[in-house]
Amino acid sequence: MGSPKVGKVRKVRKDLRNLAGSCHKTTAISSRHFFPSRLPDFRSSGLFRLLPLFGLFSYISSMKTKIADLEFEPLIKAKAIEERIKAIGLQLNTDYQHCVPVFVGVLNGSFLFIADLIKQIDIPCEITFTKLASYYGGTKSSLKIRDDIDFSVDIKGREVVVIEDIVDTGNTAHYLLEKLRAKQPASIKLCSLLLKPAALLKKIDELKYVGFEIENEFVVGYGLDYKEMGRNLKDIYKRVK
Repeated sequence: MGSPKVGKVRKVRKDLRNLAGSCHKTTAISSRHFFPSRLPDFRSSGLFRLLPLFGLFSYISSMKTKIADLEFEPLIKAKAIEERIKAIGLQLNTDYQHCVPVFVGVLNGSFLFIADLIKQIDIPCEITFTKLASYYGGTKSSLKIRDDIDFSVDIKGREVVVIEDIVDTGNTAHYLLEKLRAKQPASIKLCSLLLKPAALLKKIDELKYVGFEIENEFVVGYGLDYKEMGRNLKDIYKRVK
C-alpha cells in the first residue's frame, strides 16, 4: 500500500504538468494574435514617407521650453558654455598672475557664471558681489538702473574684474563702471558671458573678456531669467518669435 505522502506528491506533479501545458497553449495563441507573421505594408502609402518628418517635428518640439507666457528654444548648449569658461579662466590666470584681483559679481544673473568661472581661477583672488537691475521682469531693458546691493570691499589701488551675465545696451555696465571708478581702483576690466553688439548704446572700453556674441534676442537660462524664472536651466535659450 502506497504512502499517503507519495500519493500527494504525484498529484501535485500531475497538476503542475497540466498547468504548464495550459500556459504553453495560451502563450502560443497570444503570440499569433499579437505578433502576426505578416504585417501591413505601409511603404507604398504616403504615411510611410511622412513618418520621419513626424519624428523630426516631435524632436524639435521637445527641445523647446516654456517659461511663464513665452516659449524659448536652445541657443547655446551647456557643454559649449563650460568650454568657453575654461578658456576665459586660463586668460584671467595669465593676465592677473602677478597680483590679487577682486572679482565683482553682478547679481542676480551672473551667479552661475561667476561660480563656474571662479573654479577655473588658480591665482589668489577676492570675490564680492553687487546687485543691479534694469529689466524688472520684462524682455527689454528699462534703461533705469536699480541699485539693490552695494559692496563693502575697499578696491582703492586694486585690480578689479567685473563679472556680468550679459551686456546688451551697456547702460547697466556703464553705470557700474562709473561707480567703481569713484573708488579709485588701479584698473577695471569687464568680463561678460554674453554680448549683444547690435544692442549696444554706449561704448565700453573696459570690456575685455566675452564668452559669446549673440544676436539682439531675449535670452534665458544659466542664470538669466524671465520674470525670475529660467535661471536654473543648464543651457541658454532664445525667445521663439
